[in-house]
Amino acid sequence: MFDTAYGFAVSEDLIWVVYPTRNTIKCYNLKTYKELYSIGDIEGTLFNLPESLYFYDDLLYVCDMGNQRICTIDPESKVIDSYKEFREPVWAYIISNNFEIVRLKSGIFRV
Repeated sequence: MFDTAYGFAVSEDLIWVVYPTRNTIKCYNLKTYKELYSIGDIEGTLFNLPESLYFYDDLLYVCDMGNQRICTIDPESKVIDSYKEFREPVWAYIISNNFEIVRLKSGIFRV
């Protein structure tokens, strides 16, 4: 059973989809539509309400709203690292023109 997908990121023939109420990110093959792997669990041991995803420079950036952080996932090794932490929920993150932009509960900021 899946809940509503809040965000996705695409790279080559892969798509990652975030399911916040399941605290899970799933990776699918776009050619076969088959699930390749899943990261996280309903208990929230890795993520707590992950909101959105962003793929940049061979890393997947996850806005982990409940843990008030952005973490990275290496798609090859599946290693998860904290990238930036905040004092409030983080909803979105992008890199544009060498600027990091984040949407927090209180507004949109360059970090």
